[in-house]
Amino acid sequence: MHFMNRRHLGTRFNEENCHGGCEPCNCYNDGNLEAYEAHLRREYGDNIIDKLTMLKTTVTKFAPYEIKEMTKHYKREVKRLKKEKGL
Repeated sequence: MHFMNRRHLGTRFNEENCHGGCEPCNCYNDGNLEAYEAHLRREYGDNIIDKLTMLKTTVTKFAPYEIKEMTKHYKREVKRLKKEKGL
């Protein structure tokens, strides 16, 4: 679940902007952004919303090597999380 919509490339891959969420909040309650914002403020501090708002409007273009590196990183993360969860 993303606090700032995924259409904003400046925050799409920002890990402070993406967290797991329950199905009712994510699918039926438009992300329950009020509760999500409260969580972000507890987790990262009061400035996180301003930071994400600024980043979402930043022009972001990824070079091919950056995309390859992100792909490798997140594949490793998926493996790590699956192992951690015993899947």
